[in-house]
Amino acid sequence: MDKSLVEKVYRWLLGAEDWELYRINPVVLTQNWGCAENQLIDIFVYGARLGLFDFSWSTFCPNCGEIQDNLTSFHHVPEDFFARFVRRQSM
Repeated sequence: MDKSLVEKVYRWLLGAEDWELYRINPVVLTQNWGCAENQLIDIFVYGARLGLFDFSWSTFCPNCGEIQDNLTSFHHVPEDFFARFVRRQSM
């Protein structure tokens, strides 16, 4: 693990506003920081294993953008996650 990147994450966590910490997106951070995506994701995965972070994924309807589910495992991702409203209109 890149020690300087771990320190950057640490400094960011200490100085971030509460709303910034609510839903941390490591991919967006890599774009803002210009670092390797896989390295930053590894840091957050390691932090989650230590109990510092909780991982969850949101599924969005591809038509309307509505959040359908918040999942803690990819094993629970439904095959069809269109919004209920969009499903009704397409029937």
